[in-house]
Amino acid sequence: MAVQRAEKILLPAFDSWLTGSDDANPVGIGVVIGTLDWMFHEYRRTWKQKTAKRLQPLSPGQCRVHETGIKMICEYLLKDGRRLGALRVLSIDTAFADDLFEKLLYKTALQECRRRKGRTPHDREPRDEDRPRRVEHDLTGAPSPVSAEEPI
Repeated sequence: MAVQRAEKILLPAFDSWLTGSDDANPVGIGVVIGTLDWMFHEYRRTWKQKTAKRLQPLSPGQCRVHETGIKMICEYLLKDGRRLGALRVLSIDTAFADDLFEKLLYKTALQECRRRKGRTPHDREPRDEDRPRRVEHDLTGAPSPVSAEEPI
């Protein structure tokens, strides 16, 4: 049984991956129908096609950007240790998506700060220019009693 599985499923999948053909990630091998992984798999299949909203196929650069985002979403680990890509699409609601967006945005912002500066924005002491200043507007034309020069 293991030999048949290797010959019928695994070797053809490896060959298609090796050659980079369209069926490199066939449904049924690592992709469960109805999951987030499956939804993105179906979306990937449209990249080389023209659609009503997309008059040209995606460029290789656009495909790379899309793939980076898809990988970031699908490989996100949930609290119970499961990958987000293994969740059923129907179990993802708006509140969950909003919460995930904030977590991914914060996570990538921190990684970018650490990559650029070696630290997070919270590691430094606040400077004067970081502190908000009160601005008062007087619509009568009289000078404001609060000068912009004075510290608050």
